[in-house]
Amino acid sequence: MSTEPSERMPLATYPYGGRSPFVAGSATSEQRAAFEDAEGETARRQRETLLTLVQRGTRGATWRELASAHGMHHGQASSVLSVLHKAGRISRLAVSRDNCRIYVAHGFEADRPTEDHGRSGEPRRCPHCGGRL
Repeated sequence: MSTEPSERMPLATYPYGGRSPFVAGSATSEQRAAFEDAEGETARRQRETLLTLVQRGTRGATWRELASAHGMHHGQASSVLSVLHKAGRISRLAVSRDNCRIYVAHGFEADRPTEDHGRSGEPRRCPHCGGRL
């Protein structure tokens, strides 16, 4: 199997309104996301991540392992994993390694429980009123 992301892999996934996520209210974050989408960086990063998860099989990868393997910072690694998970292209296991959730390509769950997209555990609550955040 090639170590380069296949150009035949599915096109990029944009489950957040048809574009990459960015920090709300940050013009530079929004501009960076638009630039990376237009230049194909988003698609390349997603293909690279999918290929890495397939190659790692049932071991999968955490954001930290993915970042280390591909020279990404935390935001890039966690974002690509979150986007692919939200789009249903990968699974997040309900277990951790080194205090990080593990992501696997579909078919490599090995009968282990998985989590839906979103925050795991109890919903965050306001410390003042107890309302859901």
